[in-house]
Amino acid sequence: MFPCASKRISQLFGSFEAPITIAVVVLSFAYAGKEIATNGLQNQQTKERMEKWHRDNTLEPDPDESAKLFRFIHDRIDHLLPLPSKEDLSDTLNKTKEERLASWKRAIDHSIARLIAGIISLNLMIMYVHVQINILQRYKCFYQLSQRKQIQLPIQTLHYLPLSEELKSNYINKTHRHFLEAGILDLSNLVREQTVTALEDWTLDRTAGPKDIQNIVQVILDDSFKIMTMGYNNKILSYLLPPDLNQDPDSNSIEAILEDETRFLIERDTYMFKNQLQKSLNTTSESILSSFSKKELLPFVKWVPHMKKSFENFFSENTLPSASVDLKKFGEAMFLAL
Repeated sequence: MFPCASKRISQLFGSFEAPITIAVVVLSFAYAGKEIATNGLQNQQTKERMEKWHRDNTLEPDPDESAKLFRFIHDRIDHLLPLPSKEDLSDTLNKTKEERLASWKRAIDHSIARLIAGIISLNLMIMYVHVQINILQRYKCFYQLSQRKQIQLPIQTLHYLPLSEELKSNYINKTHRHFLEAGILDLSNLVREQTVTALEDWTLDRTAGPKDIQNIVQVILDDSFKIMTMGYNNKILSYLLPPDLNQDPDSNSIEAILEDETRFLIERDTYMFKNQLQKSLNTTSESILSSFSKKELLPFVKWVPHMKKSFENFFSENTLPSASVDLKKFGEAMFLAL
């Protein structure tokens, strides 16, 4: 995280006090190379109040907005990893045999890459929405508890509260636009590269059964996930958030502060985010791949329509077979992360 971003957050959430015992929650961010040290002292009574507020005010992603997001992701992947048309695949008049074989090879690569890019994109965005919702809920919690005189907030924090609906909408939409315009492009390219590598030894007429397809998809998914989450500065943040272009540490824009806090939480809790994402990806892929179990042995190329159908079915269901209990725990952890 940039030092100026740390300063912007600490200016907003420098401290707040519980009136009964003079307890102070202090966020101090130290930047040293690529390490961020976060020190916090949190009053137990304040924490319990926040936990109770969260239990009473749990907020789930809006189903209609989620359906729109699913459709946007579907359309972007469909555009970035298109399947050749039937006419293109069977054009014997205008294409040489080598060109037709190349079209079929691209059809196989893209049919598999589309499904995997879809699995990753939807799970990644559902988790990201949970982070955003709980950041916004925390602001609402602070405001309501301060109105009840149960906590005392710094004046600079009260200046922004309560957050307007327009501001909240802009915060969510801006970062979603970044993913749909730039993040999903980089992610799709990564998955396509891993797919081409995994299928190097597979010829079009080679026979493949359900187990073969399941293993191929799982290998590509695992390899893509490893590259996405490799190292401290992993690709997840660059997929989800635009670069922090505001280098002014004294900028008190609430929009900049919200983005800083989002970036900080994902950076600081990378291990938690990574583990939950991996769990959700595995749950989703197992559910989808189980539908292949009753299929017979087929020439590899004939799996293309089955992969295409799975891709369409996955998006048409408008739901994720992820572990909802785990997602709720993850959301609570983001809410309480100070």
